Amino acid sequence: MTASYSIRDLSREHIILFALCALLIYMVLGTGHSSFYNAYFISNLETIFVSFYILISLKKISLALPDIKMHKSTILILGLWVLSVLYSYYFSPFYTEQNVYAFSRLYETFMHVAFFISIWHYLKNTNIEVSYLFYTIVFSTLVVAIYFYYHWINHMWDSFGVSLNDPPLNSHVRHTGYQAEAALSFFSFFLLKNRKKYSMTFTHVMFFIFLWGFLFWLGGRGTVLSAFTSFLCIAYILKYKGINYKRFLKITLLAIIIAMPISELLVVFPWNGLIDSYQRSISSESISQLSAGRIFLWTSALESLNNNILFGLGPEGYYLTGKKLLGTVQPHNVLIQFLIEWGVIGTGLFILLLAKAIWAGIKLHVLNKDKSLSPTALAAGAVICTLSINALTDGTYYHPQPSVYLAIAFAIWVLPARQDKI
Repeated sequence: MTASYSIRDLSREHIILFALCALLIYMVLGTGHSSFYNAYFISNLETIFVSFYILISLKKISLALPDIKMHKSTILILGLWVLSVLYSYYFSPFYTEQNVYAFSRLYETFMHVAFFISIWHYLKNTNIEVSYLFYTIVFSTLVVAIYFYYHWINHMWDSFGVSLNDPPLNSHVRHTGYQAEAALSFFSFFLLKNRKKYSMTFTHVMFFIFLWGFLFWLGGRGTVLSAFTSFLCIAYILKYKGINYKRFLKITLLAIIIAMPISELLVVFPWNGLIDSYQRSISSESISQLSAGRIFLWTSALESLNNNILFGLGPEGYYLTGKKLLGTVQPHNVLIQFLIEWGVIGTGLFILLLAKAIWAGIKLHVLNKDKSLSPTALAAGAVICTLSINALTDGTYYHPQPSVYLAIAFAIWVLPARQDKI
């Protein structure tokens, strides 16, 4: 990584950082209406950013030949996956030139990948402080929570409150939970970086409690379980590397103990809070009821594949089958989602790409001989862990906002550790 930069280089890199931070805030403030509108809106923002990055970084991109040689196998797999997805699209039983849903989903999928590559290239060629991105994501989550409160005190909820649909700034309250769990995982960076007593500020602790409380208040069982699991994984990695993990674990448990009763005191709707979610779970009479109908949803989605097992039903295949359960737009499982859209071949290739990325980060940041750890990389790993676990029962690899967070997290995770160490 280059050690020194000219004033012109630094200003260019800060302009890119500003554009990325603006995207992270605007994609939260400008969304709503429906899942399809959100996907269209955020993919447009990604398109603008990627185009802007290519224009402003054309010289550095033209010097990327060593990167291509270094990652030949990954590029080959990526190329095969792109061809497979295109085949799934053009030979889908739902394919027509007028099918806006399928084309939009195809474009959005490729744009998420292009966005990841842009972020990866940017971070690889700059020493910019990544914590600015983490601050931005946490700040945007605070804005969403304040906006929730504003709507509530001004009686602007409309149908929201009776059901989980149409909350402020989103199409479903569980989608707001994606942002909250991602922000919480990104925020682990500040706890890891300031884990010593004298450097842990009151503000850090308050934000940590707030993020846990907001997550509990939103009432999603999957988001809470995923976030808690990822924090246990962080503690395990700290222990594995011989770094004192007990303080990190104590602060996490203390924040949970404080945040949970506060979130329950602020419950205003039947679906609010963790206690109501827990009561629904223990009162379930079957696995299907416990999973909120997901078992039937999964079996129904897989049955729709019929003779399209190799290449699937094409982009947005689940929605276009007409067999949607309770108005869902995705099958609430990342593997079934991939199978429906891309079939066995496309799914296998993409899972191979994800596995290569995850393993590359583990080798770089966990299994290395260095006794120190990068809090930046560990926080990115926590985001990947949280959103990936939640993807087993929800749509964090389908909806655009968590896909943006995953792209940023993977870009950080697969790169060598930055200067910050613990």
